[in-house]
Amino acid sequence: MFTYLIFEMLSAIVGIIAIGIIIVHIIKNPTVHAVIGKKSTFIPIILFVIAFFAGLIANRTYAPDFAMPVFMHSHAPGGLPPSIPFSKILDFFIHEKNFE
Repeated sequence: MFTYLIFEMLSAIVGIIAIGIIIVHIIKNPTVHAVIGKKSTFIPIILFVIAFFAGLIANRTYAPDFAMPVFMHSHAPGGLPPSIPFSKILDFFIHEKNFE
């Protein structure tokens, strides 16, 4: 059920390690041109970008229809899900002065 958390944590760990390596390269050589010019910084930068986008993708979970067991699905007429009717609540407060 929480397999997406493993992917998210793994991408966070890889991203943190990549940022750490980049920071170490910057501390050793403070000029940006010298740091970016090295081949040893391309791999951490690419890993950070991949980990960043993988973390964004890993955060997306399944829809509740897939996450809930079958017995928890709604059996209402028309297959309507059990949800709060926010539009009706808003209409109630808009027309509140029309009630007694």
